[in-house]
Amino acid sequence: MTLNLKDWVLCNLSDSHRFPRCFSNWNLHFGAMLWNLWLPGGTDLLLTIATIGWTSPRWLKPPDPFIKANTDGGKSSALGRSFCGGVARNSAEDWCFGFAKFIGVCSVLDVEVWGAYLGLSLAWEKGFQLVILELDSVAIAGVVRKDYNGYHNFCGHFVELWCRPWHVKVVLVKRQRNQVADTCAKLVNCNTLDIIHFDRPPASVSHLLQLDLSADR
Repeated sequence: MTLNLKDWVLCNLSDSHRFPRCFSNWNLHFGAMLWNLWLPGGTDLLLTIATIGWTSPRWLKPPDPFIKANTDGGKSSALGRSFCGGVARNSAEDWCFGFAKFIGVCSVLDVEVWGAYLGLSLAWEKGFQLVILELDSVAIAGVVRKDYNGYHNFCGHFVELWCRPWHVKVVLVKRQRNQVADTCAKLVNCNTLDIIHFDRPPASVSHLLQLDLSADR
């Protein structure tokens, strides 16, 4: 079967079972090679629709030397209060950082954008310059990569992030891969607007981390 360039790239990024199994997480390796060739001198932002063809619904470790950040947002149906959170892990599957933040009253879109922004900002502050950001919403990914169909207040903040000397890949994934981030978000303290930092994995995510570890082997 002959593929044009666009279809060939999408096939490598989303349908990795077609390719030799000697590479673990071939789609991530391929994506990393792509953006290193794309703009070697500056920030490179690539959105990958990665929900098709992936056999495992669990989190997969990033290729070395990248870290993978997962972020999510939530809303209390009873109180209408919104919160976000996230987690970052490296290729050795070690915990890099986690966070949670109470946002207040806002839309689901806004709170998930908050999560993505804080996740990337914390990654930069901690010195990580090769980052994969996994999101489970097409709308959020659109705001992050600056092609949202409309205006969002955070668009300018993301433009500033992309002007920094680092490499960020935005990947759209199934919601099951975001369970650790979702659980971190729910550990928020609604009595403060300060970010809650998790330097170590909270006890409530231990079982989810173990599931991710076993799925990645």
